[in-house]
Amino acid sequence: MPQGDLTKVYVHAEGKTILLKDIPSHATVDGVCALWAARVGVSEAVHSIKASTSKGRALQGWQPVSKALGSSPEICLSVVLQSSSKASSDSSDIKRADTSDGRGRWLLKSNHEGSLGSFGTGQTHGKYQPEHTSSPLIQPLLERAAEKEASLHYKSAAFIYEQVLNIEGSHRETLLRYIRLLQTAKQHRRALVYATRAIAVHADDYELSLLHADCLRLTGQYTAAVEQYEVTANIGGKSSCPAYKELDIMVCKARTLYMCGEAYRHAAALLVSEALHRDPEHEGALLEYVRIVRDRGHTADAVRILLRLLVNSRERTTVRDMFGACLKEDGMVELVCQEVAGTAGKAPALSFLAAVARDHGAVPQALMLFREAIAAAPGAPGHVLSYMHALEIMQQYSQALVAAQELLCTTRVKLRLLDVPAVLELLSGLPEQHFPVAWAESSMDNLGLHTGLHFSRGEKPCGSDGSPKTPPDMLTKEMYNAEQLDILAICFTCVKVLYVGGAVERARRLVALIEPARQAFRTPMHQTVIRNEAAFHGCIQQLLQQQMPPSLPCTPSKDMPIIYLCGDSHCLPGGWRRMAVSGQQLLVVPQLVTGCKIWHLRPEGSFYPKSAWLTATGALPPGAKVIFLFGEIDCREGLLLAVDKLKYDSVDEAMDVLADIYVGVLTRLVEERDLTAYVHPVPPVLNETRHIVMPFNAVVKKKMQRCSRPERLHWLDVAQDYLTTDGTKLEPSLAFDGTHMAPTFLQHVSRAIAALQDTRFQQHPNT
Repeated sequence: MPQGDLTKVYVHAEGKTILLKDIPSHATVDGVCALWAARVGVSEAVHSIKASTSKGRALQGWQPVSKALGSSPEICLSVVLQSSSKASSDSSDIKRADTSDGRGRWLLKSNHEGSLGSFGTGQTHGKYQPEHTSSPLIQPLLERAAEKEASLHYKSAAFIYEQVLNIEGSHRETLLRYIRLLQTAKQHRRALVYATRAIAVHADDYELSLLHADCLRLTGQYTAAVEQYEVTANIGGKSSCPAYKELDIMVCKARTLYMCGEAYRHAAALLVSEALHRDPEHEGALLEYVRIVRDRGHTADAVRILLRLLVNSRERTTVRDMFGACLKEDGMVELVCQEVAGTAGKAPALSFLAAVARDHGAVPQALMLFREAIAAAPGAPGHVLSYMHALEIMQQYSQALVAAQELLCTTRVKLRLLDVPAVLELLSGLPEQHFPVAWAESSMDNLGLHTGLHFSRGEKPCGSDGSPKTPPDMLTKEMYNAEQLDILAICFTCVKVLYVGGAVERARRLVALIEPARQAFRTPMHQTVIRNEAAFHGCIQQLLQQQMPPSLPCTPSKDMPIIYLCGDSHCLPGGWRRMAVSGQQLLVVPQLVTGCKIWHLRPEGSFYPKSAWLTATGALPPGAKVIFLFGEIDCREGLLLAVDKLKYDSVDEAMDVLADIYVGVLTRLVEERDLTAYVHPVPPVLNETRHIVMPFNAVVKKKMQRCSRPERLHWLDVAQDYLTTDGTKLEPSLAFDGTHMAPTFLQHVSRAIAALQDTRFQQHPNT
């Protein structure tokens, strides 16, 4: 604001809000509070000031009031008094005034103008007219908090709610919203504190009473919760609150009783039965019915109900988790297929159910449902693409290529510049893959390929970018429909499968075959629904055209044993390369776990990357040497988001929890599989996330130094080596595609492993 601007300041203390008008915006917080204290008769100094800037930082007394939260013509400060002693009401400047509209307001009597010069501004301004009012700042703040909630910035919303409650501690709408927010963030104990506070001042409020009962249930206080639900039902029955629904309360009581133990489960079942008798479609009652019948062994009944709830349920995650769990039991996939058989849109329905099963821990069952969807709609590329991704999770790479071949042979969907016969030839002739290097071994010969794309190693099809020459008349850009994009995504996925599976030369040739169709698409790939497939393809394409492994992968032997590189997409640049450690050549075999976060590996996790992790680590032979490379996705999007969604109070706390998960999982794995594991730090590639990556690496390193298997679990201390001397940028020699490091990072890894081996030999010369 310009220095001369005047503003209103609301000063809140001891349950009252006083409005000071015409305060210069450059007046200090201490000065405004001093004026307020003098005018309302506070005899002792203000003890503390609860005020914040718009960025959430504590506002200091010497700062101008224009820096306060909101930075608007109306500013609110909340003060806490050192002592509540005031002048008596007879001598106070405050009196009760009867206004023309019959409302009482606190008015400050003043027979003189307030001089701001006495508290540091050196200027005198117009009259002030403080009055007690419900702060008009509250509604704008609540609107801002709602915007933050809608964008999932829960921490910012919580901060605003707390500021409002500092102004008016019993504000009903704020309490209601804040408790619901805390429940959404699963901060149930914190929610209970505010719910208890809310019903103390709003004892007959139905919605707050219901929230209090929910908080008691969610914190395990089941007996108290049942009693509070009874109180809530009585309040609702006597009130005209539109939110009151008798059956909802009945179901909540049933859910709570069921959690109390076996002795109360019959009573819970009776309540659920009564609710369903009165409303057979009541969602909450149906969900409780599923829990009850499943516990009694009637899984088929549970699945039939879940099929009704899956599409529109408000408790989406709970329903889908239960569906995934039920589907794992014998005969349930067949039951689902029977239930869907007579419906319109059978194939999309089966594909949807398969995706739900995949995302909630039932990947083998998802594969069965995807196959049924493909059979119901032959030639539909979308179902095949989803099926191939599920096969990737289980490392069934041969079957993924077969699915692609069958689709390309039967579909009517065509891409003008895609040579389908040549693609089919590249996808055929590989052996069934039973271990990670089967395709690498078969690549020792050319397999009689006749694609017209044979060229010697290191030779590029054309130009510096390695793309094939395309006649000028074929370079016309065009738009693809959804099915054509799926065809392109299937080809991208085949490149990924071939590369990860070890058929590197075939992957290189397939890249060249599909490049004309890729280049002909008018829209940038990252703006389409196949952006994930395109991102993997782009990384592999760049590796094969610019950073091709120096020679064809060879058969592992005594002279060249395997070291596995298990990780997210950051393991791709190191795949199928040779790494020299203390004079011995090692073949680096990638074990890709697509999209895996460390967070996915927690014990209660069920998202499909955990299934991919279990598959990848299960394929490691006992006694293997493995480099683990995870955590980049957590640092890029997981940690900050978790703090923003109130899962943790700080990034440091989130890092500590995540590092415990990681080290715990790896410690158990090396013990179970007798592995020698090397933990690679999160690559500090992105400037935007390096301030998260490097501290997280330090936390993991510290925890690993205290782990129970130091002789089996080693930290590769190479992160700093990847950066320039000042630590602000990635070393230029490691620059690749802006997301991943160049394959030369293995040089640093090999030196770190060699140093660890030398150290171990010095400590244990007889081992």
